[in-house]
Amino acid sequence: MAYIFLVSIITLVMKANCEEYNLQKNNQCKYWRKETLLHVDCTNKKMSTIGIFPADTAFLNLGYNCIKQITSGAFKHSRGLVELDLSYNEITQCDRLSFDGLHKLRRLYLNSNNLNYSLLSLPDGICKPLFSLTYLNIKDNLPDNKPNIEDIVMKDLRELESLEIDVRKTANEIVFGKDYSNLRNLRAITFGLCILWHMNNYTFENLPYLEYIHATGCSIVNYKSKTLSYRKQLRFIDFSYSLTGMNDKKRFLSDMMSTGIKIVKLTNCNRTPIEFPYIFFHMLKRTGIEELYLSNNLLSGFQDTSFPASLHVLDFSFNHFTIFQQNLTNLSRLLLHNNTLGPYLERNTYYIFSTTSHLKHINLASNFIRSLQFNIFHHQPLLAEIDLSHNIISEITFDLAESKNLQFLDLSGNLFRAFNETTMNALSSMFETSGLNMSLKDNPLRCSCFSLPFLEWMLENQDHFYSIHKYRCIFDNNTEIVFKSLGHTVLQLKRSCASFTAVIALVSVAVAVSLVVISGG
Repeated sequence: MAYIFLVSIITLVMKANCEEYNLQKNNQCKYWRKETLLHVDCTNKKMSTIGIFPADTAFLNLGYNCIKQITSGAFKHSRGLVELDLSYNEITQCDRLSFDGLHKLRRLYLNSNNLNYSLLSLPDGICKPLFSLTYLNIKDNLPDNKPNIEDIVMKDLRELESLEIDVRKTANEIVFGKDYSNLRNLRAITFGLCILWHMNNYTFENLPYLEYIHATGCSIVNYKSKTLSYRKQLRFIDFSYSLTGMNDKKRFLSDMMSTGIKIVKLTNCNRTPIEFPYIFFHMLKRTGIEELYLSNNLLSGFQDTSFPASLHVLDFSFNHFTIFQQNLTNLSRLLLHNNTLGPYLERNTYYIFSTTSHLKHINLASNFIRSLQFNIFHHQPLLAEIDLSHNIISEITFDLAESKNLQFLDLSGNLFRAFNETTMNALSSMFETSGLNMSLKDNPLRCSCFSLPFLEWMLENQDHFYSIHKYRCIFDNNTEIVFKSLGHTVLQLKRSCASFTAVIALVSVAVAVSLVVISGG
């Protein structure tokens, strides 16, 4: 519903700003060539009609204007168009010959208009000239009380590979009818405004070649078994914000066992906290899944779990984990940020107990971590990136000696004031061996005589600190500066600390002399 509301607001704003525009009288479009192809950009020009453009125009953008109708032969002077963008206008009607002559057109954007998907808005035969079209975006047009686009309108798009469209289906309606079976090249479909009472084995029956299904935010009342089963060509599916019922998710994962699925996204599909059921991963083990995204699902933990050996990317971010320890030998990317793993990681040695690990990226940001065990990153020799940002760490207690391939260490947003000599020596060694870069942005670094060796070390290795010119430094009197000129700051501190050292030396001598005199007396 939030998605529908946002689309409505944008449409209202566009209508409020529209007024008559004469293209020939006030041509403010931008023209440029790229690799000999002419690009024309007329966005936000308050145009109400489609003008005449150079015959060799290849890319034409008329988005965010006030066009209400595409008349017959509207582009008869631009037959060389390869891409046409008419999104975010007020188009309510197209004629049968609106796209006459656009035989070379490959990409067409009609999204976010006022088309109601009827044969009056999109008449039969309108797509016949578009026999080279590979991409069509016609989503965010369908009002709540209107049916789906007529199948007969789509049958001529024989070369179409990717379609973005609104769908609305009651219990007895078919979304993609028999005419869609002509689209033998259609591999990807994305839903815009989407209301489906049932998703079953008839939903995609006439789209047998689909490899990618993007159904984010789709209101699916009931997901039936065998909706997507036995589709060996299926590679990617995104049901984020869609499959909210537990039984629906079970039936979906059961379908996946007989497909060629590689990537599954189920972000924000739970409304109450749960411990992720073991049966889910048992089903996934029988697939060849490589990437699994389960962020923002109120997950609180696992029962005994075994992940598919094929899994390379796992996203459990923005959940409620307080414990995580899994055998993930083949995983290369693990996202655990925005959980509550800090207390657990302070006490436990491993979050991965595999003796051989292929992990390259670990994200533990925003987990309330105060400190980490010394060998937390041992047995992970391929680690290239460690993200510990936005925690409450004040000292590096973990060992990176085995992380020979580490490229980036993110410690931004923590409580570091300075590094001790041992830490600086260890990091200096990694700067030379692996070319390590790191971030200390948004830490309360100290500018004092105590931290002067640390600041000098940073100055010497400043090329290894990401965005060092944005770092903050706090003096003993609580004044704060930004490292726009670290060298100047270090020089000032050296002078100040030298004077301070001289005063201490004089006082020390005076005290010593006094003690000698007193002793002699």
